[in-house]
Amino acid sequence: MVSLIVTDASHTPLRALDDYTLDLAYGSDENSFKLTCMPQPEVGSLVMIDGTEYGGMVTVRNTDGSVEGPTWHGMLARRILQPDAGADYLTVSGSAGDVLNTLFKRVGLDSLFAAGARHAVTIGSYSFDRYTDAYTGIRKMLATAQAKLRLVWADGRVNAYALPIEHYGDSIDSDVIEFKASLDGQPVNHLIGLGTGELRNRAVVHWYADSGGNVSQTQTLTGLAERQAIYDYSNAKPDELNTETRKKLIELQSQGEVEVTVTDNTLSMDVGDTVTGRDNRLGITLTVPVTKKIAKVAGGALSVDYECGTDATSLAGAAETTNATATGTAQSAMLSARSATPPVGYVLINTTGENPAADYGGEWRRIETTPAHMWERIS
Repeated sequence: MVSLIVTDASHTPLRALDDYTLDLAYGSDENSFKLTCMPQPEVGSLVMIDGTEYGGMVTVRNTDGSVEGPTWHGMLARRILQPDAGADYLTVSGSAGDVLNTLFKRVGLDSLFAAGARHAVTIGSYSFDRYTDAYTGIRKMLATAQAKLRLVWADGRVNAYALPIEHYGDSIDSDVIEFKASLDGQPVNHLIGLGTGELRNRAVVHWYADSGGNVSQTQTLTGLAERQAIYDYSNAKPDELNTETRKKLIELQSQGEVEVTVTDNTLSMDVGDTVTGRDNRLGITLTVPVTKKIAKVAGGALSVDYECGTDATSLAGAAETTNATATGTAQSAMLSARSATPPVGYVLINTTGENPAADYGGEWRRIETTPAHMWERIS
């Protein structure tokens, strides 16, 4: 039986429950839970399974008797790390424990969150993305030190640990981990970054990847081996565009997916750990991170599932001076129509009648014999 602790809105423990259902997920998205129990917890209450990462704060009460709210991870995701006034970036360095405590205080969560003891991880000088949420920012920071974040409720608080990333697959019996793997054998290897400006005056940079996934501005893969894509980073100036296009192409080199089922309940992985899946028959070997952890409790039994694979990768960027949002995904290696440069002879149909040159460049002629707005690129 897995007991759930419930507090009141002032975070004073009220009761331990055995009769409840819980659905909780954290990692690449969600970072929330849904709980059904009686009596219904009030808004502001904390709920948790002691000694685990499974817990959060009640923010929603439903008429069906259930409650919802952010997990500990979601509470971090609801806070924004901002640079100091007059500074371009928020930069930190030092012991991971000290850095975590500084960040918790900075976002106003130090009354509930504190770094746990025994941190062996050290953070070199690290600059956060501007105005990033605290959960994403902390995970990215720790990843640069080959570390992961673990949040555990114990001793009346959320204890945060920076721990070395663990790698699963090579040393584990194949009967314990079942997987289905897919590997993109031809990821994007020529990424064209588009920044500020219009038409011929638009900032453009080119980055290339070789057969080993190494990224540079020297092209080695051409012809049938070449795969191009557009990275639309509106209003980014040349220096920023150059940096961000390179980073995006590096991300695109690891497109793959592993579906993992863990059959040994004594094995517990964390978000950020890696899993290696292999199929000797097909010669596929793929190592990917654990991106989400899903915990459910029903009938007193706890079950845990994992989602693994590369996080969804957008091919749209936004400089701070624009109101654009990042949309789309390269998870399935599918690009939108604007992610490809139409070749000469390409025929495009639109509903507006506007010349496609404004979006795609080149010279187009309208095919007048058709009732729709049809255009052919001629140069």
